[in-house]
Amino acid sequence: MTLRQRAHSAHMNGHIKMAKELYRELLDTECIAEDVGNLGSLLSDENKLDEAITLYEKYLTIWPNNYQLLFNAANTYIKLRIFDKAIHLLKLTIKLKPQALQPVLKLSNLLLHLKNNQQAINLLEQFCKKNSKQGLAWLELGATYYKFKLIPKALEAFNYGSKVLPDHCGLIANRLTLSKELKQFDQAIEIYESLSLNQKANVHIKGAWAGILLKMESIEEAKIILKELTELKPHEASYWIDLAACEKAHHNNLSCQKKLKKGLIFNPNNETLKQFLAQSLSESGEIKKALQLLDLERQDWDKVPDEHIFNVQFIGAASTIIDSKILLNITKSWEKEKEKNGIGPIWQDTIRENIGNRKIRIAYLSADFSNHPVSRFLLPILKNHNKEKVDIIGLHCGYKQDGITELVATQCNQWINLAQVDDMTIARLICDHKIDAVIELGGFTGGSRLSALIHKPAPIQLSYLGYFAPTYLSCIDGWIGDEELFGGLSNIDKQEKLIKIHGGYMAYEPVRLPKIEKLKSKKISFGSFNNSRKLNNKCINFFSKLIKSIPNSQIVIKSITFLEAEEKERIYQSFIKSGLKDDQIILLDWIEGTKAHMELYKWIDIGLDTFPYGGATTTAEALWMGVPVITLAGKGMVGRLSSSILKSAGCEEWIAQDLKDYENIAKSLALKGQREVERRNELRHKISQSNLANGKRVSSQIEDQIMQKLNLLGLN
Repeated sequence: MTLRQRAHSAHMNGHIKMAKELYRELLDTECIAEDVGNLGSLLSDENKLDEAITLYEKYLTIWPNNYQLLFNAANTYIKLRIFDKAIHLLKLTIKLKPQALQPVLKLSNLLLHLKNNQQAINLLEQFCKKNSKQGLAWLELGATYYKFKLIPKALEAFNYGSKVLPDHCGLIANRLTLSKELKQFDQAIEIYESLSLNQKANVHIKGAWAGILLKMESIEEAKIILKELTELKPHEASYWIDLAACEKAHHNNLSCQKKLKKGLIFNPNNETLKQFLAQSLSESGEIKKALQLLDLERQDWDKVPDEHIFNVQFIGAASTIIDSKILLNITKSWEKEKEKNGIGPIWQDTIRENIGNRKIRIAYLSADFSNHPVSRFLLPILKNHNKEKVDIIGLHCGYKQDGITELVATQCNQWINLAQVDDMTIARLICDHKIDAVIELGGFTGGSRLSALIHKPAPIQLSYLGYFAPTYLSCIDGWIGDEELFGGLSNIDKQEKLIKIHGGYMAYEPVRLPKIEKLKSKKISFGSFNNSRKLNNKCINFFSKLIKSIPNSQIVIKSITFLEAEEKERIYQSFIKSGLKDDQIILLDWIEGTKAHMELYKWIDIGLDTFPYGGATTTAEALWMGVPVITLAGKGMVGRLSSSILKSAGCEEWIAQDLKDYENIAKSLALKGQREVERRNELRHKISQSNLANGKRVSSQIEDQIMQKLNLLGLN
């Protein structure tokens, strides 16, 4: 066996000390470049970097064009953080072998590390152009595009890579994921259906497909796949996140929490798992635990994903615990970062004709044009817009389509589906349609396309209805509310551009209003049909104290979350712990259908609004079913939703200023006895004649506000 063969054998078998000695012998006798490279590699692995680089520098004078020596030396310089020399050697390496992908990847990663992002992208683009048959190069280019949120370009690169490597599952999975992010579900389905059974069985492809099913609301199909994936790959956080999202979609909040907590066992530092768990905990009333996970002290909010920003804003506004100044600063940082990548205000780049005698174009932007409170409150507004003066455009960015979707669409002059469109395309579309005013209805809620408005595609952009707090965004020209709603704002929130609708900012006319009935009972029934997440301990204790203080009374609770038996039991036990007896508590099962749900108000004589996060839809529904509702005029918009509705309905006497007042109103109503059908019908009639039932009142004021703002801009 030759000396070189002995050196290779020792090297391959892990006898490092012997291998180094034998390579050094070779350097003194029959040395070739390979021996230098092997010895240098061993020295580098042992972190003897100075010795390794001295070796490379010496022998590069002998073999200056040796690919392996140049590449190894560059790697050693990188470890020594001597980046300029590393870049120089990598460029020489690439010149020697222009088809070699390895040095290109090494150099592009180094350039990215040094924040020379465009140079890195240019390098990969040039390589792919010259070596278009190298599929892995397209994979790397796509991943780099994705890193900088160049999603369409990333998808294009992955698509090209798949043409070269049609069986590469990583490329296919990336194409599916990006099709989902770009809302191109038809394309995603086409890709998936073209795959072989073996490809569909690939873990990465299954994960990507489950994410698409989840987005398309094929929840059960997604859940089956994700359960399997969390067992196979428990350290992949995205599978736990999507599985938890499946539970949340079915209103199984406690099951959602369990999935997230289990995911954190395997991925304890995953930021997204923590964020989603915080949201889930907040919906169970565990606000303090939620806040511990949000990391509000961080400074790099401009680096935080959009969903995390939305999460913090939503929890902060719903709980009223996070200081408004913190929420404002987070939003400003987020908006500023978005503006860097935008081209706004883009409406000013279009040739626009003045209003003159033409109709005003008002667009409503929402992900909730379905059987959702936003649509139910919006319908009376849409029906009553002056269609002789106004064109209404529905910008539907959600995926749900039902009977309410059709009703909303019929009230619009134009209907545009945007669920599969990215933010910049939405902005350009709004601009191209020369829309005068966009009224966004989502704020920081799931599915909202608030970020599209940062590009300022319309001269007037307003926030209304679907979010219970200010957005704090500079691109929003006004926040629509009323005097009562804005009465509990913090000093910071009062500085927002408030638009006050006289007589109440909402209108409510139920689509299907059942006949009023009264359930026969020997007790006075107090009740709440609010989501159980609003039933915090303080609220439950107060309601229980009220029931105990009023003879022959009981409480009736109904929540969509009672689809989950464990949540129903949790609420029951909370009332038991607060001192109520079993015969004082009635928990109604969830029932499908608006009419069937409304009929259940026959169980209640007096409605109790939750605090600090009150109801809106439930309060309006109760009034229309002839049931009075008591509310506490609290802090922020979340604490004034019901008081705004009651004032608009002409029922101010049921608005309490403190808990003692709340108790006195409850006792006063209880003294009048059970609420019989006649009195219920009287209240319904009163509501039907009130401002709450007058959609024209709201729509005309919205039109006037928009016209005033257009006048100020000189567009009329």
